[in-house]
Amino acid sequence: MSTVPACNLRRANFKDEFQVILPRTSEHVTSFAYNPLISPLAPTSCDELPIPEESPTLISRAQVGLDTPGMVLRTILPNNKPAP
Repeated sequence: MSTVPACNLRRANFKDEFQVILPRTSEHVTSFAYNPLISPLAPTSCDELPIPEESPTLISRAQVGLDTPGMVLRTILPNNKPAP
């Protein structure tokens, strides 16, 4: 589950993005991200925004991708003994 403050969604003018990363080998989701798309020109506080007179239009963007397995590193142990 992913959440953001409602103020951030309002500052983004109700535009958001979902990102889902699926594994190549199992059924479970590897990663899920939810981000409001806040403009750098948006007010820093919701107190500065006017109260909307009608229901806002929600605009969402979704991205789905497959995970990329990382390189397998072999363990290298030191040749000396640990300190007492």
